[in-house]
Amino acid sequence: MLKSPLLLGLAVVGLCAAPAFAQSDDEIDARLSARYDRCLNVAETTVEMVKCNTDELVGRDADLNRVYRTLMAQSNATAAAGFRRSQRAWLSTRDSDCAAEAGQGSIARVNMAQCVLRKTVERTLWLEARVAG
Repeated sequence: MLKSPLLLGLAVVGLCAAPAFAQSDDEIDARLSARYDRCLNVAETTVEMVKCNTDELVGRDADLNRVYRTLMAQSNATAAAGFRRSQRAWLSTRDSDCAAEAGQGSIARVNMAQCVLRKTVERTLWLEARVAG
């Protein structure tokens, strides 16, 4: 039970900020590499945790870009323009949402890196759902 007004407020904000095409944590976790899990299991400092997330983001960002290029290639000019606008808006929203969710202090860097990683995987799944056959 949420006893703190701050926690209750954060829970409400979290529900309101949920994307229309939300993936489960299991769907997102399934896309993360075993190397990432091993990295986090041995990371002891904030710097090490941020590095784990940043290194994993390189691969997941490549996945997102591959799916995005596929989607753009199969779309007509009107649809491609819409996806391009959507992608640009998503990037801005991802970054501002993650900054707002990161909090303060040294853990904020870890929270920001993990948020960007998870939202990138989530967006990849969203784009994949729109790729034909």
